Amino acid sequence: STFTDTAGNFWFYSGIDIGNAYSDVWKFDPNPASSNYTMWTWMQGTSSLNTVAVYGTQGVPAAANTPGSRGAGTYSWVDKKGKFWVYGGWCQIAGTPTLVSGMWKYDPVINQWAWMHGAQTNNLAPVYGVKGVSDPANTPGARFEVTTAWTDNAGNLWLFGGQGKVAPGIPYMNDLWKYDVSINEWTWMHGSSSSNQFSVFGTKGVSSPNNCPSGRAVYSHWKDASGNFWIYGGYGRVHAAGNLGTLSDLWKYDI
Repeated sequence: STFTDTAGNFWFYSGIDIGNAYSDVWKFDPNPASSNYTMWTWMQGTSSLNTVAVYGTQGVPAAANTPGSRGAGTYSWVDKKGKFWVYGGWCQIAGTPTLVSGMWKYDPVINQWAWMHGAQTNNLAPVYGVKGVSDPANTPGARFEVTTAWTDNAGNLWLFGGQGKVAPGIPYMNDLWKYDVSINEWTWMHGSSSSNQFSVFGTKGVSSPNNCPSGRAVYSHWKDASGNFWIYGGYGRVHAAGNLGTLSDLWKYDI
C-alpha cells in the first residue's frame, strides 16, 4: 500500500516476502533539508512477520493499534485531510493464508492507526444491501489484489473488483463500491453481486448504465482532471473464450 503525504513524502505499508507478510510503515523523504541524500524512516509497526491485528476501540487511534501483516494487494487511499486508509488484503493466521476485510485509517501526524469499519473476523463474504444506498452493515467483504484505488473530489473512497471471498474459492469481482468517510459507511454503486462476470461492452466511447468491465484484479487505474475513474487491463474474465486471461481493455467511469 502506497501513499504520498501533504509534505510530499512517500510512504508504504506492509507487503509480502516469499509467503510471509509485513506490518511495518515506512516513510521516504525525497528531499531532506538536513542532508544531500534521500532517507528512509521506519515509522510504525513491528519488524516481525505475520503479526495479527490489534483493533483497540473502533474509531479511536492508539499507539498499540495495528492492522497487522497484510500483503498481496491491500487497497489504499489518501483522503482530503491527508490521512491514509487501507482495506482488505492477504495475511497469514497461524500459518494459514486468509483474507481480511477491515477498514483502517492511519494518521501520519500522530503516527497511529484506528480501526474504522468492518468485522474482526476474516474471510467474510460481501454484504451488498441495496445498490446506491449506504448502510452500516454493507461491506465489500474480504478481498485483495488491487492496491491503490480512487479518492473522488468530494473525499469519498472507491474500489472496484479484485478477488473476493465468495464461495467457492476467491473468484474475480466486478463490483464498484464507495466509502463515505464522513458517515463511515459503504455503498454498492455499480456492477454485479455475482462473481466471475464477463464484460458488458456496449458501444465503444458511449456510456450506458448497463456497461461494466468484467471481473478482474491487478489492473492499472487513474483519476483524470475531471474526476472520472479509469482502469486498464488486468487479469480476469475474458469474455470471448469464457476463461481467465490477461486483459487489454480501457474503461472510464463517470461518477
